[in-house]
Amino acid sequence: LLIGVVIFEKIVIKKLLPIAKRSAAGLRAADSQVKKPIELFKLKLAAFFERETTVIGARLIVAALGLTLLIYGLATGGNAGVLAKAVTICRQCIGLG
Repeated sequence: LLIGVVIFEKIVIKKLLPIAKRSAAGLRAADSQVKKPIELFKLKLAAFFERETTVIGARLIVAALGLTLLIYGLATGGNAGVLAKAVTICRQCIGLG
């Protein structure tokens, strides 16, 4: 997971560089007009959610969380309870019990 985060950050930095250059060029063109920090934050946030890597990163995080919870359930014996309930339901439907 940490390796994935590092790779994700490297990609984000490469994609933010052109945005930062455009912002710097815009600030130089306006000379005395400096954007407020909130406006810059909104621009960065919008650029972050427009990237495909953000969606991929979110999917990876959800997959890692799902795998972690699956392993936790298996380690605590949660699968035995589910199997017992499934067997009971099957026996009642088919009429074996």
